[in-house]
Amino acid sequence: MFDALASEIRGLDISLVGPTIVELMQLHYEFTVRLTQAIHRFDQLGTWAFDGAISAKGWLTANTRVSDAAATRILRDGRKLAHLPVTTDAALDGSLGPGHLEAILAAVGNSQVEKFAEYEPTLVPQITKLSVTDAVMVMRHWKNVITSDEEPAPEPPLSLHLNDLPDGRFALNGTLSQDCGTTVAEAVRQATTDDVEGEPERTAAERRADALGDICRFYLDHHATAGPVAPSAALVVVADLEVLQRRSPGVATRITGQPLTRSLLDRITCDCNLHRLITDGPGVVLDYGRRTRVISDNLRAAVAVRDGGCRFPECRRPMADCQVHHVEHWTRGGPTVPTNLAAVCLRHHQILHSHGWSAKLLPDATFEVTTPTGRTMRSQPRRASLLPLDELVAASQLKT
Repeated sequence: MFDALASEIRGLDISLVGPTIVELMQLHYEFTVRLTQAIHRFDQLGTWAFDGAISAKGWLTANTRVSDAAATRILRDGRKLAHLPVTTDAALDGSLGPGHLEAILAAVGNSQVEKFAEYEPTLVPQITKLSVTDAVMVMRHWKNVITSDEEPAPEPPLSLHLNDLPDGRFALNGTLSQDCGTTVAEAVRQATTDDVEGEPERTAAERRADALGDICRFYLDHHATAGPVAPSAALVVVADLEVLQRRSPGVATRITGQPLTRSLLDRITCDCNLHRLITDGPGVVLDYGRRTRVISDNLRAAVAVRDGGCRFPECRRPMADCQVHHVEHWTRGGPTVPTNLAAVCLRHHQILHSHGWSAKLLPDATFEVTTPTGRTMRSQPRRASLLPLDELVAASQLKT
């Protein structure tokens, strides 16, 4: 039916200049509005039922392969536009841009469509003159005024989903309340750190993801304890001793059975609590030992006195945000003593356990990091008055 249109689109040679992109974006926008109108009429006629679907939304997701959320949004916008002729006309003639239309449709709830229709002739021409940011503010203000005398509507359901991905990562998505979302956004903003020269450059999204991990680790470290020195976070990992010590090619897993990479295993076991679990075959537990901390509280405190925070060059994360890193991993014979330990934040702990990175702790407590390209960077302890290393060793062995 649309062979000619499809042929034109597929054969289109898009010129990579600004005016062409602007014109095509406008055509795309107009087409989207017209298609939304058509889908609304399709919904109203109920012809989707001829295919055995139980709703227009179900028909859309099954036949056009859009997500549930996208189908819901298209149908909702179509119902609103059917009652907002001024808004629709302004969108089709291009005077109301896509950002303006999005601001209007987001602010006008289902119960306010008829009310906004009364304001359209006056308000829409004014909105077309504004930036998208100002249009959002105007529409929020309009909604606050209109709904000020109404009974507060119940908040829509909140959700948070954290799903395992096949490659070992996690997918995070959800919907938060305004209060909770504002809190999370501000916490992530404050926890987000800049890249340090020499380390891999991250995108803004990657920096936010690292920040969220730091926030969660900080909570795990401190919610049940007090004091300036953080203990390790709780994450259960199952590994044979031969695997830990690299004497076996086997893999370690989370308690759920998901395998861990070697670099992640090294980082987790660098500063953790250990349980001895002796089994006879896969199902019989013969002995379950007491929990033993790889790095004692006293030893952690001694490292904190010396380092004062993350030792990765140019990083300024405080000690409360840090883990204690074995420069030479204990599973490979590295001793758990101050001369082999350094405080590093989670971000740089991950980097130091990544392929190609290495570090040394020199006798004068200089921390030396070598990048995969061979570049060397150094940092000095932050404390102005450092305990000599032999005194640090003695302090770490004191009993509380």
